[in-house]
Amino acid sequence: MSYEFIKDLVGKVQISYNSQGSDYKNVYPTTAINVQNTFNQVPEARFSTSLFQAINFEPQLTYTKRINKATIAALVGGTLLKQTGNSTSTTVTNPGDDNLLYNFGSGNPTVTSSGSSTTKFNSTFGRLSMDWDKKYLANLTYRRDGSSRFGPANRFGNFGSIGAAWIFTNEAWLKDFNALSFGKLRASYGTTGNNNIGDNGYLALLNSSGSGYQGNPQLSAANVANPDLQWEKTTKYDLGISLGFLKDRILLNATYFNSLTTNLLVQLPLTSQTGFPSYAGNFDGEVENTGFEIDLTTNNLGPKNRMSWKTTFNLTHNKNQLKKYDGLAQSAYANSLAVGRALPYSLSRFTAIEFPYHFSGIDPANGVPIIEDVNKDGVVNTKDYLQNSAWIGSATPTTWGGMINSLSYKNFSLDVFVQFSNGIFTRWNYSVSNIGSIFNPSEDIIGNYWMQPGDVSTYPRLVTGVAATGTGTKYIQAIDRYRNSDATLYKGYYIRLKNVRFSYNLPSRLLSKAKILGAQFYISGENLAVYTPVKLYKDPESLWSQNPGVLRTITAGLQVSF
Repeated sequence: MSYEFIKDLVGKVQISYNSQGSDYKNVYPTTAINVQNTFNQVPEARFSTSLFQAINFEPQLTYTKRINKATIAALVGGTLLKQTGNSTSTTVTNPGDDNLLYNFGSGNPTVTSSGSSTTKFNSTFGRLSMDWDKKYLANLTYRRDGSSRFGPANRFGNFGSIGAAWIFTNEAWLKDFNALSFGKLRASYGTTGNNNIGDNGYLALLNSSGSGYQGNPQLSAANVANPDLQWEKTTKYDLGISLGFLKDRILLNATYFNSLTTNLLVQLPLTSQTGFPSYAGNFDGEVENTGFEIDLTTNNLGPKNRMSWKTTFNLTHNKNQLKKYDGLAQSAYANSLAVGRALPYSLSRFTAIEFPYHFSGIDPANGVPIIEDVNKDGVVNTKDYLQNSAWIGSATPTTWGGMINSLSYKNFSLDVFVQFSNGIFTRWNYSVSNIGSIFNPSEDIIGNYWMQPGDVSTYPRLVTGVAATGTGTKYIQAIDRYRNSDATLYKGYYIRLKNVRFSYNLPSRLLSKAKILGAQFYISGENLAVYTPVKLYKDPESLWSQNPGVLRTITAGLQVSF
């Protein structure tokens, strides 16, 4: 809703409301129990509901004025946001009969819980922009944000930015240079804030339980409070150029960026003696991201050609590194981080993608995976991957991009989108059950696993993991480490045929007789194919081997407008 109070002064109000709910049921009867391993497995049913609601109110006031060759625009506004979440959960365990799994009073025991949260956010912001003769552009922004996720002393943060651009092709001395149809230089510098962390982490929260000491209700600590929790802050600058050639038939955008993040919001690790693995806090180091982005758009056929062919290509490269961390050697991250190296996928826990065991082959004598003693202490254990020397690279891609080709001829059109990414990807046997258990293995294992002494094999001997004792336990332990070793990882790239869409617009002369404005038949496919130089036997974008991964979908339809 907007209203012009006087000439050039316009007020606007945006109001939005969002409500999302879910109702979840998971029934696990006796017939679903794993016959291979029944230890601690009983019939149970889980029921949960959740409701999320958000209301946002955002008023704005804008004023635009042209003075001589200058156009000046000013904006002031605010944001008021409130989000609430409510959830309930009930678990019915071992009721005595599968038919009673839906009866909340039949469980032995029945466990119920509920939770609620409220988040409030408010902001005041302003922007001042100037355009001088469509050549020189500048803008200045400022905002003050407040979030209920921080304590009273740190609730508000101040952020701002400044940017400038020069459209040099509008200069008189370039008017006759026909090959270059558009040219623009731009630069910006500014700060932004982030409050993306759980609610109320600065408070000491309590959990309630209905079955405490002697059956009496009890309260227990739910978290470790951090009253010093603060806004995460990112300072970024970028430099860019935009060029158009041959009457904008070729458009090129290139940007270099550098961002430095301080007070990174993470779950800081704690020693297990505290009763909690981590707590909400600000990371003491400085994290830097540098890189470039390139976008290229070409109209490959001339304007007089009856067929149109447009290609859009984009490429992004990013280098992530820990720029600074005072006292790193005495911190909880002494064995997992290094200045000048990329941060792990998760700072609150180690991931076997970046800190795996190092695989050295299969022992021909017994079929057991050989795991390297990285720290050379004579024992293979968790210390051989929970340290810097085990690090093999970042799970976050360093280079990614895509290409879209759009072709049209008369009433026909075809769009093809291909994407690519470079990084570390998991193979089929990452964090699955023991090789030889009831889970389906990859076809690659057939004929390639160890069967008898002297075999030189790709995969270890098969082990189910059932009732293992003595030597059998050691085999399972070695295979567990193998599943979380670099043998199950691939470092390289993938290329995906992400989307193909073909459409046909019915001729308007036929539709006008039926008083139809437009009609289009279309067929499209998502995630049609993917290529990796090394066969992964799973989707490269799916972390877990048993995850269905990215779905392949084919859609056909008819769009009609009246």
